[in-house]
Amino acid sequence: MHYSIDFAQQMHFPSNPLQPGPVYFLTPRKCGLFGVSCEGLQKQLNFLIDEGMSSGKGSNAVISYMHHFFTHFGVGETDVDLHCDNCTGQNQNNFMLWYGAWRVAHKLPSTLNIHFLIAGHTKFA
Repeated sequence: MHYSIDFAQQMHFPSNPLQPGPVYFLTPRKCGLFGVSCEGLQKQLNFLIDEGMSSGKGSNAVISYMHHFFTHFGVGETDVDLHCDNCTGQNQNNFMLWYGAWRVAHKLPSTLNIHFLIAGHTKFA
């Protein structure tokens, strides 16, 4: 199975939808978006993260979302190809490699190939 993962730009929405009148909000509430696209099935799962619950875009968050995805939404794949953006600044590459090694060591997939896109080419389908 082939998956692509990435964070999208934050979405903004009003923080109080019950406010009377057509008044614009000075500071809209932010919502983070992390997507896992299953290229083989042409389906995508999006994690919507409220700004109050966000722990950032670091490796802990990415691995937590991926582990939740594979545990609850995986299709029982034995071979995984995973495309990620190249986030060396947040040190996600090292931790993603360790997470992949952990999954294979526990025989969750038989093989897991992680592909990092070239810097500047971080757009997925």
